[in-house]
Order: sequence, then structure tokens, then C-alpha cells
Amino acid sequence: MIEQSASGGTSSSTSSSSDSSGKLSLPTVSINGATGSELDTALGTVVRFTHGAVSYTVLGSVAPYAADQAARALAP
Repeated sequence: MIEQSASGGTSSSTSSSSDSSGKLSLPTVSINGATGSELDTALGTVVRFTHGAVSYTVLGSVAPYAADQAARALAP
């Protein structure tokens, strides 16, 4: 898990494969009311979300369900 101060920027909450600027976006996931991004690969899962003034990144060689549960345990 990586924890850091959240910046003033916001991320897109769309679940499309690209946004209007041509950048790729990841599928979204809800973590205790916060919208986050999730990347699921054959090697593992990464979940990134911001709750309050803190940005969290949860990653591991685990299934998406396990990464989501770990992320939910971090945010009140």
C-alpha cells in the first residue's frame, strides 16, 4: 500500500477506454463512497483512490476482490 497527500487535481470518473483528450482511463470502483481506478492484470491488481486529503494505492499479486477489500479496510 502506498499512501500520500492528495494533490488538488481530480481524476475522471468515467469507465470508458479513453477520454476526450485521448488518454486511456481505467475502470472505476467505489471504495467507501470514494471513486477510484482499478487495473486488473494476470499478474495482480492495482486500486488507486483518494479519501479526504489522502491518496491511496493498493497493489499486489491478488485478485481484484482481495485488492478492493484491502482498499475498503483503509478508508473509514
